[in-house]
Amino acid sequence: MSITPFSPAKQILADLRARETTAAEVVALYRERRERLEQRVNAIVTPNYDSALDRARGIDAARGTPASTLAGLPTTVMDGIHVAGRPASGGMIEPDLAIADEDAPNVSRLKTSGAVILGKTNTPIANADWQAVNKLFGRTTNPWNPQLTAGGSTGGGAAAVATGLTGAELGSDIGGSIRIPAAFCGVFGHKPSATVLPNSGHFPWRGNFPNPAVRPAVQGPLTRSAADLELLFGVMAGPDGLEGKGWRLELPGPRFESLATCRVGILKLPAWIPVEQAILDAQQSLVDTLASLGAQVREVDLTEAFGDLTTYYKHFLMQLQCVLGGATPPHARAKAAAKMRTYDDPFLAAVADGLEGSAALMLEMLEASERCKAKWEVVFRDIDVLLSPVCSVNAFPHDDSFFYDRTLLIDGARHPYYRLSAIPALASLPGLPATVFPTGRRSASGAPIGLQVMGAYLEDRTTLEFAQLVERETGGFVPPPGFD
Repeated sequence: MSITPFSPAKQILADLRARETTAAEVVALYRERRERLEQRVNAIVTPNYDSALDRARGIDAARGTPASTLAGLPTTVMDGIHVAGRPASGGMIEPDLAIADEDAPNVSRLKTSGAVILGKTNTPIANADWQAVNKLFGRTTNPWNPQLTAGGSTGGGAAAVATGLTGAELGSDIGGSIRIPAAFCGVFGHKPSATVLPNSGHFPWRGNFPNPAVRPAVQGPLTRSAADLELLFGVMAGPDGLEGKGWRLELPGPRFESLATCRVGILKLPAWIPVEQAILDAQQSLVDTLASLGAQVREVDLTEAFGDLTTYYKHFLMQLQCVLGGATPPHARAKAAAKMRTYDDPFLAAVADGLEGSAALMLEMLEASERCKAKWEVVFRDIDVLLSPVCSVNAFPHDDSFFYDRTLLIDGARHPYYRLSAIPALASLPGLPATVFPTGRRSASGAPIGLQVMGAYLEDRTTLEFAQLVERETGGFVPPPGFD
C-alpha cells in the first residue's frame, strides 16, 4: 500500500484503481487510526466500520466492472446530515431516537459514486456554534493545539480530515460552518452556491424535501486538497428533488487558467469587523505572491454597493433566525427574543426580529438576498474572485459560557463572539460560492491560518480553481504534528 492516511482522495482512488490496495484495506487503515488516535480529538462520534467494511468488500469483489467515480473512497458525514440507519442527533437528541430513515440526497450521491461511509462526525448542539461540543458526544479539540477549538459546526469533520481519520468529509454551512473549521484545522472547504447542491436531509428537518426558504443553508465537502474539493463537488452537484426531472446544471468554467491572468479583489472591511493581525499578515503575504506572479490585485471597497455592511449583516441575522427558528417552538423563540432585547446591541435586536419574524419578514429577507446577489454581479464585473479572511480570528480557546455573553480577544480588545459570522455572511446571504484554503502560516498558538475566496453566483469552478492554483504556490495541507 503506497498511500498514507494523509493521502489526498484522488491518490487513494488512483491506488485503488491500480490495484495497489483494496477498499477493505483502506477501511482497515482508517479504522486502526481511529482506535489509536480518536480520543485525542474526538472527531468521529458515530462509527460505521462494520458496514463500511462490508461495502468495501463488495467494491473489491466488483473489480473488473467499470469503477464508479469514488469507488472505495473512505468518507465521513457530519452528525446533522442524514445517513440511513444512523443518528442525526444535532448533538441534542438521544442517538437511538434520532435514526434517519433515508440518506440525504448528497449522501445518496456519494454512495452511488462508490464512497464508503466510515461514520458520522461531531457537531455543536443544534449545529449552531463554532465549537463542536455537546453533552451526548463531548468536545472535539483542535489537532494543532488541544486547548483550542476545531471550529464548528463541522468541527468533528474538519478534525477528522486534518488528522487522517477519513479521506473526505461532507459538512454543512450557513454561517461559516464548513469554512471556519476548515481554516482552524488547516484543511480545504467549499461552501457551494445556493441551489447547486441539495440542502435537504439535514437536522432538524426530518424529510428529504427541498425548502426554498432555507437556501442559505448549504452542504459541501472538506478535504486535504483543493482538487479533491472539486472532485466531490462534481459528484454531488445537481438539482434537488423533482427539479431533476427537467433541470440540468451547467456551471460556467473557471474565469482563468493561471494566477497571472486572474483579477483578485482584496476585501476592505469596515472598522466594526476587526481581524487578527496574524490573519491580515498571512493575507498580505499571499497578495505579494499573487502580484509577483502577475495577477491583477486591487482593494475592493463595498461601501458603494452595500454601505458599511451593517444593514447587510442585520439582514443575514434576521434571515438566519427565520430559518433556524422555524424548527423552534413559539414560546422558546419568544423567550430567546426577549433575552436578545436586553442587550444594547442593534445586531442582537435584528436577531430578536428574526426570532419573532412573520412570513412577511421572511419574504422581505428573501428579496433582500436576491438584491444583494444582483449587486454582487456588478462587483464581479471588475474582479474574478474576492479574497478575504474566513472570520475575524484564528482558532480560539474553548469557551462554554452563554453564546451571546462570549467575547473574543482580537489584538488586545474584546469583541462579541457571535459576530464571527459577519465575514461568512457576505457569501451566505446571497448564496455565493466560497472556498477556504490553508496559507501555510501559523498563529502564535500554533493553529493554521486559512483564507477565503468568494466568487459570483454559480461560479463555483472559479473559486475552486483559484484554490488549486494557490495550493501549488503555498504547498497546501500539512499534517498536524504528532498524528503520524
